[in-house]
Amino acid sequence: CCKITWSPLVMKKYNAQMWADRAQAVIHDIIGRNKIPLVVCGTGLYLAALSEGFFPLPEMSDKKKQSIAEKIQSIEENGSLYEYLQQIDAESAKRIHPNDIYRMRRAVEIYLLTKKPVSYHRKQAHKKGKERYTFIGLTMERELLYMRIDQRVEDMVRHGFIKEVDYLLKTGYSKELGAFHSPGYGEFIKYFNGALSKEAAIEETKTKTRNYAKRQFTWFKKIDEAKWFDVTEGPRTKTEEILSVIQKET
Repeated sequence: CCKITWSPLVMKKYNAQMWADRAQAVIHDIIGRNKIPLVVCGTGLYLAALSEGFFPLPEMSDKKKQSIAEKIQSIEENGSLYEYLQQIDAESAKRIHPNDIYRMRRAVEIYLLTKKPVSYHRKQAHKKGKERYTFIGLTMERELLYMRIDQRVEDMVRHGFIKEVDYLLKTGYSKELGAFHSPGYGEFIKYFNGALSKEAAIEETKTKTRNYAKRQFTWFKKIDEAKWFDVTEGPRTKTEEILSVIQKET
């Protein structure tokens, strides 16, 4: 009765800064209508892009990248990278845990590339008229949280998540896309490849999601100005308190 035609996929890279730029436009529109924007966020990197902004860095040639990598390796071999960070950027050293190797190396890399510490670049980004944010954190008993995560995964599967993954793959989306690294997608790609049973894919998705929740808590706990509310008994029990905090700070 009808003919379905498929057009070639046009895939574009999308990152946290692109999202933050679009979110800023929406926020300005909401503020312009005398409303208070509410940003519900679960990804720390995206939240940082919105609230702090990213700072531009000069392009790094392969030769320059190799040179900086060798300098960092030399620092690590002859002493402590964390102590070096404390010397060049004490402010960032306070924000970065000594075991967070990736962020330490990145901070040192930026310093060696620009001759200025990360804390300097952050302050420059803040000067560009960023809005003031009130950070509200919601928490609950871990056992209950993990039960809800497990239930959510089961609900996703029951409401067609497996069909969604199958559809995306058949449509032509690459398995290497960053979006497929989110909990569930990679596990069910393995299921379609025969590497996992359906039950194993579900269990791995639950585990990966619980681990992601742990990382979220670790990231957001670093926001010193955040106000935390325990919603174990349900979010409605804390609604008035949360609204009170928002009203006081806006």
